[in-house]
Amino acid sequence: MPCMGLGTYMSQRGQLEVAIDYALSIGYQLIDTAHSYKNENVIGDVLKSRANIGKTKRKDVFITTKIPITCLHKEKVKEAIEQSLENLQTKYVDLLLLHGPWGLKGDQNNHYVNYKDLVDDYDLTESWTAMKQVYDAGFTKAIGLSNFSVSQIERLSSSVGVIPACIQSECHAYFQQNILKQYADCNGIAFTAYAPLGAGSRPAHHVRTSDPSLLTDPLVHKIAKKHNKRPAQVLIHFLLQKDFSVISRSVTTEHIAQNINVYDFELDDADIKSLESLDRNFRYFQFEFAQNHKEFSHQEPF
Repeated sequence: MPCMGLGTYMSQRGQLEVAIDYALSIGYQLIDTAHSYKNENVIGDVLKSRANIGKTKRKDVFITTKIPITCLHKEKVKEAIEQSLENLQTKYVDLLLLHGPWGLKGDQNNHYVNYKDLVDDYDLTESWTAMKQVYDAGFTKAIGLSNFSVSQIERLSSSVGVIPACIQSECHAYFQQNILKQYADCNGIAFTAYAPLGAGSRPAHHVRTSDPSLLTDPLVHKIAKKHNKRPAQVLIHFLLQKDFSVISRSVTTEHIAQNINVYDFELDDADIKSLESLDRNFRYFQFEFAQNHKEFSHQEPF
């Protein structure tokens, strides 16, 4: 699994087409998407176009997508991945994740209509069993979980007998996920960090006026100046140096290039210690819509 990938959340067709084509041309190999992002078809079109002119082979691109939280019923998992594969115009994905443990009611296309339409008439162990079945059927090379807590991961792993290959969660200097990372390391689970720069372009319903700005943190700027790098590059390298894989979202070619240009410097022990001191257990994505759901974890990080 590549350690650096392009996130596509909230990216629209025109910008995303340019972003993916450019990212692949400068060395990105991992493209992260989801059914709920409503852009899998754009990614499929770009990959097909590049393949047709000999620029990209399928085996050279690592595609991650996610089963939506509208499809947590066991019989919906296979339907959802088949829909994603059709959109992506591929026979398989490299990593398939359950997007979250909190169910929502979906429409005929498995998109949610209202965040208030929570559903809980499903069993996550059955959802995970269905994930194993689509893995066994060859729809994906690996399966994992996104936005799950340690106790939820353990419940699914012990019940089904399958440990996730990867977990994906919000993680950055303000929310360093030490408990979840230690668990992942001890169990041989890869950990992908999303929102590594503080999710500045997140949806309005996730924004609060009191939210701190990670990219403008004075300490991050001080370390960036020391290494002649941008703050974003320091924040990404910090996670890479701690053995996370990282998904950074951008549709700007300048930022896409900067975000992968993070391998020509090293943070020293003082830098790492300083950045670790920024941890304030603060998440930008609060998932307030799910906080009354029986599977929402109020005590554990996820």
